[in-house]
Amino acid sequence: MGRRWNRDTMTSPVEPIDRTLPISTVSAGTPTKESDKDFKSKTKLDCSELAELFFNETTAHGLGHFWNNRRNPFGCFWIVVVIVFSIVLCSMAYMMIAQFVGRPLKTESSLYLPLYSQTSLIAMTGGIQLPSIAICNRDFFSLEKIKKYNVSPELASYLILLMGDTMVTPSSVFRSEQGLALLEQLQEELTNTLEVNNMTLVQLVSAISLGCEDVMVACRLGIRDFANSTVCCPYFRSVPTLMGKCFYAAIDDSILQVSGGEQMGLTIILKKSPSDMPELDETLLGLPIMAKAGRLQLTVLSNITHPTLPVTGHGTLLEPKTITSIKVHLTMVDQTKRKTSIDWNEPECISAATLDLGAEKEDTYYQTSTNCLLANVRNYYRKMCNCPVYGLDMLREKPEHICSAVELHECQVHLYRILGLVSESHGAKQESESQDAKRTSKSLGGKVNLTSWRSDPNFCRPVCSSMSFDQTADVHPISPKLVAKIRTKFGIAPEMDFVQVTVFYPLMQYKYVSIYRESILDLVGNLGGQMGLMLGCSIITIMESITFLLLCCAACFKRNRRKESDQVS
Repeated sequence: MGRRWNRDTMTSPVEPIDRTLPISTVSAGTPTKESDKDFKSKTKLDCSELAELFFNETTAHGLGHFWNNRRNPFGCFWIVVVIVFSIVLCSMAYMMIAQFVGRPLKTESSLYLPLYSQTSLIAMTGGIQLPSIAICNRDFFSLEKIKKYNVSPELASYLILLMGDTMVTPSSVFRSEQGLALLEQLQEELTNTLEVNNMTLVQLVSAISLGCEDVMVACRLGIRDFANSTVCCPYFRSVPTLMGKCFYAAIDDSILQVSGGEQMGLTIILKKSPSDMPELDETLLGLPIMAKAGRLQLTVLSNITHPTLPVTGHGTLLEPKTITSIKVHLTMVDQTKRKTSIDWNEPECISAATLDLGAEKEDTYYQTSTNCLLANVRNYYRKMCNCPVYGLDMLREKPEHICSAVELHECQVHLYRILGLVSESHGAKQESESQDAKRTSKSLGGKVNLTSWRSDPNFCRPVCSSMSFDQTADVHPISPKLVAKIRTKFGIAPEMDFVQVTVFYPLMQYKYVSIYRESILDLVGNLGGQMGLMLGCSIITIMESITFLLLCCAACFKRNRRKESDQVS
């Protein structure tokens, strides 16, 4: 027969309802006996039931696989997997925490293309800031001006020694009685010259050196018209350096290159008379320092870097009647993330906009990460030797005491020994080690360690955002016909040599480097990533483990109390 249905009950008489089934099978939404144990009172579970609950509910799935397969061969496999990856996780966590506690500096670099990047300099300002430049005369002085102030070639050479580096003098001068007598005589001559002219050392050096108008012909930015020296020289500041009087233009973000290529850079035309080279004493100056005489030098640097050290070794010599093209590549260094909330001893970074070489509080300018070595050496000469140095310490002030070349050399040898730049045998005289130590201690007030000034974490503060430059120079001779046209256009006398130099970005791109320390959030994120990769756990797993342990302790405590009460009863 076919199957018949009851219209009233809509059930089949052949398959009646089993009235013995639990209510939960026919009534949805009602709590059942097998419902999730998370909804039960945890205090009624013993440790075995809590373990069952933990391994089945934990987000660390490897533990769940082990527990569910603990009675079959797969259990051994999963316990090995969990143990191995737990050991790897602990090792990696230890290394990450140890590195975090060490607080090392990390770097992250990227290449920005300003024409396409919305976070680049050109998107914000319309171009890339050009580097600052320093122009120095490798002759140090002007022959015409030396004669005007009756400065002898020997005294001019002696002034070069007092500018900062006595190591250019052959060591035999400081070892022989004849050399020491000559230096003493020149010191007396210098004192008399300063008294007769009523000048300080800075003023005398400035008076016998070339001025900006003496070397500057014209300048221009990009495709603008050339401006004469009257317009160009106000951008340059006279700065005492180890190379004598130099002209430093601290270029800010108002002077930008808006497009790549040589035509869009900063072009300067300089002049110098070949007959104006002074005569210098070869016995006081070594040949290396005299080999570059007769030329001008241009140095590229950032606008927060003091020029006195860069001009001694990073400049480009400008050959007469040539076009010198200096290609620069910018690296932006960001240190705003160097200090985190837990780096209490780390000084706050200082904004580059607050740094000015001519500011009244010049120590703020010197005591930065870009000038830290210079600040330490300057402090050394000031405090330990009482010898202010022309190229380091005579921007404006008149020093109370001018050290002689012998005193400066003795102090400098001791400094070089601290830095490991000279051997112990190099000194003012051939003396034994004990005699030399006694003389140094007497003159410098005891043994000095240059690193003592670096113990103060606030001595050299990092600059929040700074610039550094890599450069390459190409030199091309100017044809005779073009030489004549340039002389006519700018009114350069026939006896004058001239050179055209251009500083530019060949490509409108720059490298961005971020210097930072790992924060607590970075550590937590790294640990969480490794935990998820190795065991599939997270912070929730840690909370589950803590809850499981607390509940186990509570269950054991209640079980012990129940036993005690049963024994009493």
